[in-house]
Amino acid sequence: MQAILSIFSFNMRRFLIHIGIYVAATLLLMFAFDGIYTAIYSKSIVRNKVQLLVNGAAQHYDVIIVGSSRAENHLIPERFERQGLKTYNIAMSGANLCENALQLKLFFDKGNTANTILLQADTNFQTTTPATGIRAYALPYLRQNEVVYDHYAKAEQSNLFAERRVPFYRYMIYDTKIGFREVAFTILKKQNNLIKTKGFWGLDGVLHRGAPSYLPKKIVKHNRYYEEIKQICKTRRVKLIAFEAPFCDNIVDRGYFKQLQKHNPELYDYSGAVLADSLFATCGHMNRKGAEVFTDFILQTHFSGKKATEK
Repeated sequence: MQAILSIFSFNMRRFLIHIGIYVAATLLLMFAFDGIYTAIYSKSIVRNKVQLLVNGAAQHYDVIIVGSSRAENHLIPERFERQGLKTYNIAMSGANLCENALQLKLFFDKGNTANTILLQADTNFQTTTPATGIRAYALPYLRQNEVVYDHYAKAEQSNLFAERRVPFYRYMIYDTKIGFREVAFTILKKQNNLIKTKGFWGLDGVLHRGAPSYLPKKIVKHNRYYEEIKQICKTRRVKLIAFEAPFCDNIVDRGYFKQLQKHNPELYDYSGAVLADSLFATCGHMNRKGAEVFTDFILQTHFSGKKATEK
């Protein structure tokens, strides 16, 4: 019996030693890959708009466009620049106002300056939490960039500790956004088309009318990140033009826009500025032709030369 126990004890020790070796090797690999990925992102070419804000050179702009896809697809920097207005569209598809606030913090922290911020604020006003998919693009900078960390620490993200302290965790969890494929493209210096178009992403196709689309019935009267954006612009002495972007006319509860404007009177209601189905790809997103029409509308309404008009 004692011999059996001795053999069992010996085998158990060998087993535990092997487990310890595997665990140690795994941790070493996690630390190594975390360091490699982070180093690549910290010195990378610009493949997305967060990288642009963190790694790009500081510049002065006449106009910076911020918002969700309803700004990214709708406002064309090239048409601003024809009017002598140096412009970049940093709006991101899927972004909430939380990410837009972070973008502006990074923009000014880098040393950039701007005369005017064009902010799309309408249905995205309803969400007061971070957008997980867009937030992932900022996670490679979570440790070394205090602006990123402080922003999400205040957002009270439950897994922030693990994302910052557990090696390689954030790259595994958000592999589709910042994992191996994106790192490989970064190493190969594969450019993103969004950079070539100064942030504009045009949509093709024409809206085929079907069932009506519905706007939120309940209005969120206060969005902390919208207020934060206003304060950033006030502190930096930058003109803020906040607007509600167009929807097609096959929409229910269009009164949502007036109600939102009632609680935020500085908002410009441009939800009906473009209505023709031929100018939309979907009910909430204009196609390239619609974007041209809306961009020209914004230029004619708010800009004379290089100076934004006061409301």
